[in-house]
Amino acid sequence: LAALEAGGPLARALADQVRLWRPVQRRVFTEVFGGTLAPDNAAFLHDPLTALALIDAAPLRFESLRIVATVTEGTLRTHEVGAALPMGAPMRVATGVDAPAAARAIVRRLAGA
Repeated sequence: LAALEAGGPLARALADQVRLWRPVQRRVFTEVFGGTLAPDNAAFLHDPLTALALIDAAPLRFESLRIVATVTEGTLRTHEVGAALPMGAPMRVATGVDAPAAARAIVRRLAGA
């Protein structure tokens, strides 16, 4: 948050939004889902991570997998299937991430906005 607050107008606006969302995220994740969050977790970065994969994939590890998409109870799900099965499509899938490096890259880009 400090890096965003020290950035440009868009970065400062994002910091404001994160401050509003943080207590909601913490309550839902810990009280509703029973999870735990590190004290320094300000926001989940899954959406910015997807954007980062498009512009700088260095922090991610990719594999080629055969994927089948299904809808289960109204939710889109994807499943890996073996190459021997006559279904699915080959896709480049992110299967790992250097989370600290990705977080630094995301914050660096957002702080410049």
